[in-house]
Amino acid sequence: MAEDIETKYYCGKCEQEIPSTTTVCPHCGSDLKQVHRRIEMKINAQLPPMQAQLRAKQERPGIKKALMEILQRSKISGTTKRPAEESFVVDRTGQKTRVFHKVQELDEHGNWVTVHNEEKP
Repeated sequence: MAEDIETKYYCGKCEQEIPSTTTVCPHCGSDLKQVHRRIEMKINAQLPPMQAQLRAKQERPGIKKALMEILQRSKISGTTKRPAEESFVVDRTGQKTRVFHKVQELDEHGNWVTVHNEEKP
């Protein structure tokens, strides 16, 4: 898998781009251990057809889990034996963790049809 990852870091207070290794914002002087740091990742990749996975992480003091996790995969439906796309999204950006699960299948006309769409609080 060939990929190119571009990562940029931003101060949570002044929103200016900062070096990844700094602990104090060179623009506003904020202590980045106290202020949330925003990380922006751009992934240019040629992904294998079976599975693509992305983890977006924001550095937050004392928290190790990613804010957003996305898993997408291609499969063959167990009941209809048609090609299907399945995606899971775990969203920890709000007060509560939410999990989204969606499955789409190709119908006889070649259109993607949602066969399962669920959100768990």
